[in-house]
Amino acid sequence: MENLLKVNKGYVLLVFLFLTFQLSFAEKNKLFVYKYEGSPKIEVNDSVKIVKKGSLLDKNTKLIMHREDVIYMVNDNGDVFKLFQTGTFNHKELLALEPITTNSSFAKTYFSYVWKEFTNSDVLRRDKSGVVYRGDDIILMRYPADSIKIYNNEIRFEWDRIPNKEKDYYFVIRNKETKAITTIGTPVNTISLMIDGTLLKQGNNYEWAITETKFPNMNKTPFYSFHILSNDEFKNVKKDLSLLSADLKNMGFTSLEVQTAICQDFKLCF
Repeated sequence: MENLLKVNKGYVLLVFLFLTFQLSFAEKNKLFVYKYEGSPKIEVNDSVKIVKKGSLLDKNTKLIMHREDVIYMVNDNGDVFKLFQTGTFNHKELLALEPITTNSSFAKTYFSYVWKEFTNSDVLRRDKSGVVYRGDDIILMRYPADSIKIYNNEIRFEWDRIPNKEKDYYFVIRNKETKAITTIGTPVNTISLMIDGTLLKQGNNYEWAITETKFPNMNKTPFYSFHILSNDEFKNVKKDLSLLSADLKNMGFTSLEVQTAICQDFKLCF
């Protein structure tokens, strides 16, 4: 009986290890669309869908490429793959592609981060439109996104409009170091503040929110956080950003698109 229990435990362990390996293998072999040109499509269970940024390419999908189509895909290792041939490609054929050469190790860090964002469906959450409700509060904030790093002389805060709203919105900003809170009433859905060393300072961490009341319950109000990079902090990443920018430009990004991509995908805005 004891030997039987040992055999059963061993069998269960093997099954567990096998399933773990299978799940890990499937996870690591996911490819996500990072950028595309033209109108490539994905076939999933006899259903054809239009490719979008963040589209998943796995063993259940086929990629349909037309003339003039170009697509860039990323994997969990931070490798980027480019495909521009015409035809229909299964998952195995896509995995056999050679990764393109990037300029720095930072590019791998960036694209690994992008892959994790796609895996966690952050891109899908970011692209959803409409107002999100959390308890009695409405989350209206759009930019800067939550947990972002910023290096600029000015920050433009933007939020969703509430239909048919006639009263002011209240912009609330809190310095996480000093705990100082500033509230500004405004009838529009945007406000710009200078990083002048007074309200906003380099090297500090902040939280911001939009409310409909002058004196909201701060414990129940949802805040977005951001960090303002100091000159030294930005200097430490400037070289890596330059090399990454060169990689993205090689993929057809304009200078403005490079800044937008790094801001949206890596949460570093400059």
